[in-house]
Amino acid sequence: MFPLTLSYLLTRQEIIDFREILEKMMVRLFMIGCCLAIFNLLLSLFYDIHFKFCILVNTLLICLFIVYDLINKGLEPLQMRKWHGKQEEIQKEKLTILQELLNGKHLEYCAKLIADLIHKTIDVSGVCIVWKHDHSPTVLHKTGIFLHLHDSELLSYACQSSYFSKMTMNEKSVFFYPMTIDDALIGWMMIGEKTNATVFDNEEQKLMKKIQMDAIELFTSSKTLQQIENQLKKITEESRMSEQSHWLLLHEHEEEKRKLSTFLHDEVLQHLILLLNKLEWLIQKKNIDKKLFEDMKRLLQRDIFEIREMCHELYPVMVEDLGLKQGLSSLKRKCETNYNVIVEVNYIANLKIIQPFLSIQAFRIIKELVYNAIKHSSSRKIVVTVEETKQFLNIQVKDYGVGFKVPDHLLELSQTNHLGLITIQKRVHQLNGTLTIHSELGAGTCISVSLPITVEEGGGNENQSIISR
Repeated sequence: MFPLTLSYLLTRQEIIDFREILEKMMVRLFMIGCCLAIFNLLLSLFYDIHFKFCILVNTLLICLFIVYDLINKGLEPLQMRKWHGKQEEIQKEKLTILQELLNGKHLEYCAKLIADLIHKTIDVSGVCIVWKHDHSPTVLHKTGIFLHLHDSELLSYACQSSYFSKMTMNEKSVFFYPMTIDDALIGWMMIGEKTNATVFDNEEQKLMKKIQMDAIELFTSSKTLQQIENQLKKITEESRMSEQSHWLLLHEHEEEKRKLSTFLHDEVLQHLILLLNKLEWLIQKKNIDKKLFEDMKRLLQRDIFEIREMCHELYPVMVEDLGLKQGLSSLKRKCETNYNVIVEVNYIANLKIIQPFLSIQAFRIIKELVYNAIKHSSSRKIVVTVEETKQFLNIQVKDYGVGFKVPDHLLELSQTNHLGLITIQKRVHQLNGTLTIHSELGAGTCISVSLPITVEEGGGNENQSIISR
């Protein structure tokens, strides 16, 4: 009796729904039963077997099914680990490329392009491009005869020339082409002598002047790009500080809800229950009119129910104590009972421990999306899918209702009374996540939310996208 009693108590407290587990297992058991029935039918058609031998064979087949299922479940984490490894490699490569661009590596690439152009245009013995970054000269790229010279030696020669000149370096002639903008020196092009020891003719000098002007324009654009990047970093830092304040407010708001929920549950609700118990004691002692008692009892029970529901609305204690999955199971039962709608919950876990704060925020987002679908979509079925990956918690809420035309900006939804989506977008933004909406008139709506599992304080980006099909 103990397993049955425990199952009943866990189901009543909405901790585990054994009916839902059995429903999922019924499909698998039905398929196994059909396979065994077909196997036994074929076996009886071709062979004359005894009943004991048939039982033995069927038992072995069931054991094989169980072993196969266990092996699949054991190999699934290994397959997921391989997939996540590939994703991490791609992400690292993207971060490396981005870091090189932010560190000014594009200047080195530009210098290489200029040097290649000079070599293709004129047959010279070498090219060296020097760039002044923050008033400090740096060798960006060098070829030919300059490869054997140290950067400090090249910079010492370059600093001596502020106009076009010719110098001898290691018994070889080198031409210096300074690059200036508004009389400000920004770098040098150092060109070695021609490989055939001839002088530059007029056409070659004109080409070098043209390359010099193009190089100045290219490096100027790079410098402007660097200034824009610096301004962007400053704006990003200011935005980060603003988001951090919003993050603190979100935590404070959640804490106030928790305190209010605790107060209602531990103080007000307990006093009402105590008062109800006293009234029941009085009716047992026959010190109160029975009709009056029934009226007071009905009112108290209603208040107790409403306060209990308000406590759950203010702060989902079940999600904090038992996790997001159990909270969604409770939400499913409540919606199906109160709104006559089918809610299908698919929770794909990856054995990742999600912090309670993120679980509560994800539960609030899903709850708002489900209620929003019930209110606006007129759909009889809503599918909720939650998938835990190594870095993200992916949420998808899909209905099969009337759909709507998605505007270019979510703020326009306030005119059509879709305030819930605006609230969800703000919450997702504060959690540094992304929000995507797919909707089509008459074909339902699918809303996807991706939240980083490791939430950084003060996070937030503008990656929320709206896609209408």
